[in-house]
Amino acid sequence: LFFSINIRFLISLLATTSADGTAKIWRTSDFACQYELKHDKLQNWVWDCAFTSDSLYLVTGLYFL
Repeated sequence: LFFSINIRFLISLLATTSADGTAKIWRTSDFACQYELKHDKLQNWVWDCAFTSDSLYLVTGLYFL
């Protein structure tokens, strides 16, 4: 089950966030998942993401209940 909350694009990468507590980075040329980021102790929605201006990092935001 995948719910996309937020989507951020770079020229060759796409980042998505999800209700399953993951952020994924996809290659836009073929939409293959390159990385799946998941915190090992949290089970919360990942609400937001943004690439840094130099495109070296992806910052994510969670909502804690």
